[in-house]
Amino acid sequence: MKRTLIAVWWLLAGLLLSGCNLPVSPAAGGTARVEPAAAPLPASTAAAVPALARLQAPPNADKDSLTRADLQSEPPEGFRRALIVPPGGFSIPPEECPAGQIAPNLIAAPDEVMLPTDPLFGTAFCSCGWGVNEQVDLTLTLPDGSQTRETLTAGADGGACYRFFSRYGMPYGSASLDLRGYSGSISHRFQTIPPAVPAVVAVNASMYYLTGFPANEEVLLVSYRPDKTQLILDAWKRAKVDARGELLVTIELDSALLAVFAGGQPPVWSQPSLGKLIGSGYLKSQIAPCGSAPPSRLDLNSYAVVTEGQPNNIRKQPGTDATVIGKANPGETLLIWNEQPVCSGNMLWWKVSNLAGTLSGWTVEGAGGRYWLAPAE
Repeated sequence: MKRTLIAVWWLLAGLLLSGCNLPVSPAAGGTARVEPAAAPLPASTAAAVPALARLQAPPNADKDSLTRADLQSEPPEGFRRALIVPPGGFSIPPEECPAGQIAPNLIAAPDEVMLPTDPLFGTAFCSCGWGVNEQVDLTLTLPDGSQTRETLTAGADGGACYRFFSRYGMPYGSASLDLRGYSGSISHRFQTIPPAVPAVVAVNASMYYLTGFPANEEVLLVSYRPDKTQLILDAWKRAKVDARGELLVTIELDSALLAVFAGGQPPVWSQPSLGKLIGSGYLKSQIAPCGSAPPSRLDLNSYAVVTEGQPNNIRKQPGTDATVIGKANPGETLLIWNEQPVCSGNMLWWKVSNLAGTLSGWTVEGAGGRYWLAPAE
């Protein structure tokens, strides 16, 4: 429910008379004294309500874009063109309620929430002490008075968690969370605060708001598009944030991910959790030379294709004396593990798996000037 500031002004309903302003009868031979007219009351105006600061770009923010003109056949120096997210995906450890909770209470409720929140996980507010499967009515009130309502269902341990997600344009300031069920009620106030580190905020499906960067700093914008099981670096360009460290970037491509690189710092991703999984995997692997073996063209955590010719032996350990446990045929795609290769016998051995996941072992990238594995594009 929005709170509206109402200014009420009382108008003067009549004139009050007193002895000092009644007309005076003229004295004999004299003239009447005329009182000066009262000065008009000054016009009154309602006090202006200051606008709330919000997670949004100012109207005069600088703008840039990534378009088809920025498609590149080669990635920036030192970058990989294709990368895959390490297998395993995401998991959120569940909040567990201690035994013996007899009344609703909060077990995870921050007093401050820095915007933007992670677009995949948000910020958790968890409570315990509810009945099993109890319906808990939740009301979130933002600093501008706007509200969101939903119903949570408590688990078998009496716990109920709410994940708070920010959005572009959300106001900063005092917010509240109210939970009510038949077991009781909980109220919690918290502050939404501006980002203290560089951030990339989705404005809509094709625009991002960059904020928190050093003033007037040059940044590298890199976009990735999905391609089956990989992310392909398809476009990049250099840009510059404004004097506030902000920039609005429009992506006119079928991109799934934006990364912003600045000042030699780790990249800022439009999906921070995905960026954490990628880690430094966007960089080409630095593989030391291995005797007479051809220079490596492969990367950790990537795909490789068996070249034409004979099948590749897959061995239990790196080395020609290790047991052969399978073969990979020409044209077959293999997953290269995120494990450093081993130099043995003037050959570079990589830990690989077939795509079915039924065979894992070590195989050679090449020997004698020939490559037996090639990067998969």
